[in-house]
Amino acid sequence: LEGIRQHIDYIMDGTENIDIAVTVVEKNDWIVRMFALVLNVLVFFMIFAACTSLSGRCHYLPALKWMSECFILPVFVILIVISWFVTSILAFATVSNADFCAGNSQQTGPAGIILDI
Repeated sequence: LEGIRQHIDYIMDGTENIDIAVTVVEKNDWIVRMFALVLNVLVFFMIFAACTSLSGRCHYLPALKWMSECFILPVFVILIVISWFVTSILAFATVSNADFCAGNSQQTGPAGIILDI
């Protein structure tokens, strides 16, 4: 009976840790959404500037031309480079963390987990 109680306590502690991790992700999710929103707004203005340029009406909107050449495109390029760095760091962290999920498998690493499943 005591062994079952210890296993239940272990499971409850694990679910509490998972709840804490989910709460942290939910609290910081707005950062990713705002980053995506900024990228989408920049893409919209770049598409609008490209359409006005192709239609020949770009000389009617010099502010849009200046804004797209001097502000929107450089900011977009910087944000894309930041995205590449963040994605690379997350990919490296994910790959390096993949071997720590080995558990009680006879074979080590992710291959052992897949074979156990």
